[in-house]
Amino acid sequence: MTVYSMILTNIGLSKIAAAISTGTQINLTQIAVGDSNGAYYEPSTSQTTLVHEVHRFNINNKSIDPQNSSKIIIEGIIPASIGGFSIREIGIFDNVGSLIATGKFPLIEKPNPVDDSAVDLYVKEYLVVSNSSAFDITVDPNIVTASINYVANEITDHDNAVNAHQDRWLLKTEVVTTAAANKVLTLNSSSKLPASITGSADGNAATATRLYTSRTLALSGDVTGSASFNGSANATIASTLANSGATAGTYKSVTVDVKGRVTAGTNPTTISGYGITDAVISSDVATTATANKILKLDANSKLPASITGDADGNAATATKIQTARTISLTGDVTGSVSFDGSANAAIASTLANSGATAGTYKSVTVDAKGRVTTGTNPTTLSGYGITDAVISSDVVTSAAANKILKLDANSKLPASITGDADTVDGCHAGTAANNVLKLDSSGKVPTGNLPTIETIPVGSVFWFAKNTAPTGYLKCNGAAISKTTYSNLYAIIGDIFATLADISTTAQAISGGDYSGYPKANVFDNNFANIWASSQTGASVNGVAYLGQDFGVGITKQISQINLTHEAATGYIVSSAKIQYSSNGTTWTDIQTVSLTTGLNKIILNSYPASRFIRVLANSAAPIDTWHVMEIECLWLNPALTTFNIPDLRGEFIRGWDDARGIDASRVFGSAQSDMVGPHTQTLTLPHLGGCDPGPVGNYWALGNTSWGAGNTTATIDAMSATETRPRNIALLPCIKY
Repeated sequence: MTVYSMILTNIGLSKIAAAISTGTQINLTQIAVGDSNGAYYEPSTSQTTLVHEVHRFNINNKSIDPQNSSKIIIEGIIPASIGGFSIREIGIFDNVGSLIATGKFPLIEKPNPVDDSAVDLYVKEYLVVSNSSAFDITVDPNIVTASINYVANEITDHDNAVNAHQDRWLLKTEVVTTAAANKVLTLNSSSKLPASITGSADGNAATATRLYTSRTLALSGDVTGSASFNGSANATIASTLANSGATAGTYKSVTVDVKGRVTAGTNPTTISGYGITDAVISSDVATTATANKILKLDANSKLPASITGDADGNAATATKIQTARTISLTGDVTGSVSFDGSANAAIASTLANSGATAGTYKSVTVDAKGRVTTGTNPTTLSGYGITDAVISSDVVTSAAANKILKLDANSKLPASITGDADTVDGCHAGTAANNVLKLDSSGKVPTGNLPTIETIPVGSVFWFAKNTAPTGYLKCNGAAISKTTYSNLYAIIGDIFATLADISTTAQAISGGDYSGYPKANVFDNNFANIWASSQTGASVNGVAYLGQDFGVGITKQISQINLTHEAATGYIVSSAKIQYSSNGTTWTDIQTVSLTTGLNKIILNSYPASRFIRVLANSAAPIDTWHVMEIECLWLNPALTTFNIPDLRGEFIRGWDDARGIDASRVFGSAQSDMVGPHTQTLTLPHLGGCDPGPVGNYWALGNTSWGAGNTTATIDAMSATETRPRNIALLPCIKY
């Protein structure tokens, strides 16, 4: 629902604050309307104009809501002669054109004045402010607009009112010609009070010829005077202004009081008398040289002719100086010339010797003035003070301690570098042939100059031919290690190999279906008894078959894995199950659907919110037969743990993860798998038993038979001499990179 209301702009808020602090008032004068370019928008306090103004008109009336002193009512009229636009936005402006408030306006079409439907539009807005005293609510009557229809309707409504002009009605019994309490007195034929009205009549007549008692009108203070007045004629008061204390006269400098009256006056004749400080007295001006006087120029704006000889000061210009002067150079440069200012002068200068011997040098010493004082021609690096180069005697072509090895023409180490010299094919400084490579203190190539070796990714598993883990590796022994210390490894493997806690026995089981009467506690007793079953066939079905766990009031858990062991009594087994969670035991939400096989099913759960209840809902393809649940375990990873587990590969063979190939289907990444031997047969050749009838030649006694038979006999191998099936192998140490 659109809300049509006004908001104060930032300009409006600022002006209100200023008006309150200074005691002034804001004068709202105009209303502007606009069509906001055909669509509503959310008004902003930063606005200074409407989005699209279509008309602006004067405010007809401003008033304070009598029910709410913080609400200002603003009214105006758009006459029928103006139209042809839509209105969706409105703004209130002050007398200097600032947008004080703006807002949405209910959509209305203002018809074009040429249309027969042209009408006056009466606009009324409410502006809520913190302090209405900051606004001037008076209206200039010269700008108020009222439509003809509006005036006509107002007059008609007034005239038709039952109580129209009731304030002017009087009953005849209320009108009298003589004085009577609480009555209305009729004037006589001369429009005066009746002659019977005399004495001290209480109250005020509308008019009177004079006052009953004359009054004295008196002036006091700075002006005095008085006159008697009874109202029968105008009165004039002869006033006298009190003396200010000044003596009558003409003055060029006066003293006045706070009321502008002269209290004293003087007529100074000197600049000091007037307090002038930016002028000099005439006695300080002279036409001849006088100490500490101001010299007056002659009629030609030049020094007077009397100013000659050693007159102190400077003339504006001179042809030459009276006495020629010698201009001399001393110090590092010497020379001199005579100069009187009548012409330019040139000084022949000589630079003093620096102490250096004339010659060509590769290394020089200079003084602070940049002059060479000595020079040499070194022939060694040390002679030049060079520290970032090596001497040729330190460059060798065969291994030598603390020497620099010169690469051969192929940018490789010389063939003479063998043994521990780290001769790696292509190992060079990455430059052209014959570049110099400095060996370390052991006469080997520095590590930084060897080829880059790829970094081993964290989480990589390697097998080592020793019984201790190398630096940077941990034994794959299933140990719980710190998530903080080994944060890089935890970021890779997370809790994939975490040891989950079986919390089934700490909570109460919930069950349903045809055999829900089994003791719930037995579901989690780890004894693999036939503790729950569901026969969902025909009329025997009684409710949905499920089995689950209730962690108790106020307890929530997030199970990571469910181990479900079951078997099928006859016929079809339950082929799939749906895992669900609930916070109240009534409303259930799916986590996932999983496939089931007879025996142990390890179900890794998808992420779901921690909840009080979790259950397994059985499904099966028809015909559904009895499903015997042997065991259910709810495993979880405590979220408060600060450790995680690395894989335990001790005594294990590694198998590649199926990753949806289908050979090791439904296999969870990182899960363990028990050893198994696939179904097979073995052929046994049995010779005849000694001391027994050999029977027909070439025949053997078949096991389990009571007669001779030809050929071989077969037997199934039920057990082996070992406790597991394994290939030939060698035990190495598995470690994981951290």
